[in-house]
Amino acid sequence: MAEGEVERRSVVALFGIPIAILVIRIGGWTLGISLGLIAAMGARELYRMARGGVRPVVGVGLPATMLIVVYATAQPDWLVWAPGVLAIICGVALLCLFDAIRHPTAAERPLESAAATLFGVVYLGVPLGFAVLLRASDPDPWMGSLFLIFPLAVAWTGDGAAFFGGRRWGRRKLAPKVSPGKTIVGSVSGLIGSVAMGLLIAFLTSVWLPNFPVGYGGAVILAIAIGALSQVGDLAESALKRAAEVKDSGVFLPGHGGILDRFDGVLLTLPATFLVLSLLGMIG
Repeated sequence: MAEGEVERRSVVALFGIPIAILVIRIGGWTLGISLGLIAAMGARELYRMARGGVRPVVGVGLPATMLIVVYATAQPDWLVWAPGVLAIICGVALLCLFDAIRHPTAAERPLESAAATLFGVVYLGVPLGFAVLLRASDPDPWMGSLFLIFPLAVAWTGDGAAFFGGRRWGRRKLAPKVSPGKTIVGSVSGLIGSVAMGLLIAFLTSVWLPNFPVGYGGAVILAIAIGALSQVGDLAESALKRAAEVKDSGVFLPGHGGILDRFDGVLLTLPATFLVLSLLGMIG
């Protein structure tokens, strides 16, 4: 990595992390609308990567993606939100069918266009909707914030550790046909970094927020799962970019690429974190 790129990443982290923590701490509509916009922009990047005549129904997909996240803000109850999400997805499918009637020829590829539209809605809207649910899972603002900060911090720390560990010691490729730059050593380094961040959060909460239910053992187990799923999400987005023949999904964040490049690792971890915490009775 060039020195200038390292500096850009450092500047983004220096200013971005405090702003993200502040938005999460405020929660409510501030967080919901922010994540809704991020989801819509990420879906836009995904739709732009569609190639070979595939024409996602952008006018349907982008509002629906944002609506899923905003609806989680309005109804931060899983049992209420989930049926609403299903209704939104069914509505998108119906509108895609109407669009297919307008563009029925094989050259216009209506089936692939509808599938791409639905994929963008589910891939971006649903995980970031779970981010809203995690933040709203506890009435205590710091407790709720930590339920969301935990998977984000663990995933992003693992991503950084994987990059630096792989760059320094990595030799054998992890998935050369998908992402030639990723190595087995980098993957292991990422898992170690994820566990280290999980343990750090467990230690800090034991001192400053002893009621936080994720102790040391739970932090290790959850961090391993988050770290592994984060790497799967990263590889999946790399496969999408390789198919689209692009290096970055976009240029929204200087030094980090697009929205998808920054959030690919957390799109699987957010729903998984909510599911695990719910099954363990740590959130209602």
